[in-house]
Amino acid sequence: MDEPTAFLDPDISDLVRKYILNKVKTEKTSVLFTSHNMAEVTEICDRVIFLNKGKIVAEDTPVGLTKRIKFCKVRLFFDLNLGKAELLLKNYKYNFSSVEKEILVDIEEEKVGQLLGRLSLAKLKYSQITIEKPTLDGWPFFGLLIWGLTISFLQNNSSSNFSFITMIIGGIVFWEIIVQPQREISINFIDEMWNKNILNLFASPLTKAEYLTALVIIGIIKMFITVISLTIGSIVLYKFNIFASFGLHIPILFINLIIFGITLGLFVNSLILRFGISVQEIAWAIVAIVQPFSCVLYPLSSLPVWVQRISVVLPPTYVFEEMRRILFSNKIEINNLIFAFLLNLLYLVLTIWFFSVMFEKAREHGRLVKLN
Repeated sequence: MDEPTAFLDPDISDLVRKYILNKVKTEKTSVLFTSHNMAEVTEICDRVIFLNKGKIVAEDTPVGLTKRIKFCKVRLFFDLNLGKAELLLKNYKYNFSSVEKEILVDIEEEKVGQLLGRLSLAKLKYSQITIEKPTLDGWPFFGLLIWGLTISFLQNNSSSNFSFITMIIGGIVFWEIIVQPQREISINFIDEMWNKNILNLFASPLTKAEYLTALVIIGIIKMFITVISLTIGSIVLYKFNIFASFGLHIPILFINLIIFGITLGLFVNSLILRFGISVQEIAWAIVAIVQPFSCVLYPLSSLPVWVQRISVVLPPTYVFEEMRRILFSNKIEINNLIFAFLLNLLYLVLTIWFFSVMFEKAREHGRLVKLN
């Protein structure tokens, strides 16, 4: 049976599972059951095999597998009772974060089984689970790069009249304008994939344009909430008002960053359509990869030549350059922002085309149901 409950509501899914268990018991037969729903696997199966790219990577009982897990992150998806799950994790003092229907728990390897047991005892059913180690080993490099470049710039300009605190706060707030739309577009898309709801969505009259527009609107709303909260914090703590500092230049600065965030989100979704859920980590990694080259906290001129060659083709570079120009000289080179806008439009059009092609190929080959 290949995911027999994938498109069923919870009540019917429960009936199907009971029917399968009854058939196994009364007819004393075996069932080959394929699923990504680990709660369902635990309930039905007495032997579990994990496959990765056609190869068996683990085989044991459900309990035995949880004891052998060698990962340090547990990603859980809850269709219901997310709040109760968060409360349980808080009570047991787990280190976790949550976004939409997803909870990511950082946990010691040997305690994964204990976590799943506690969820089971509390009757908190998760619809999906992934247990993973970080797979992008290059992430630390990008952190090293951005902070190394920032510190180098600050040291070289320690005697200048720059207001470094406003530069850094401005960079942090403006960067969130990219991060929030990208994360919302990508993570909501991944959530629909995990819940196997994409096919249902597009079986309705909903068009790709309408679906993507909804994701973009949600991302922009959350972006404004984040920016406003950060602005209030910067006013209270540092007496720095983003809106007062940039005034009438805010719209063109924001528009460029929002478009770039949308483009990154759509690009990630296109990669998932092409390569499957196995590359979902890129949804969290892509901003970390792009940030060092975007001149968020330091000027383009302070970068090594090889980094500059990458930075000049990224629209945010011009936005952050003009942000600093406004802060330090109250001037702006509007041509730079127009060029950034044109670059953004080019990348956005190419990304929409890429997404459309990948979506149609995924639908044509039936991968909208099994993007893993």
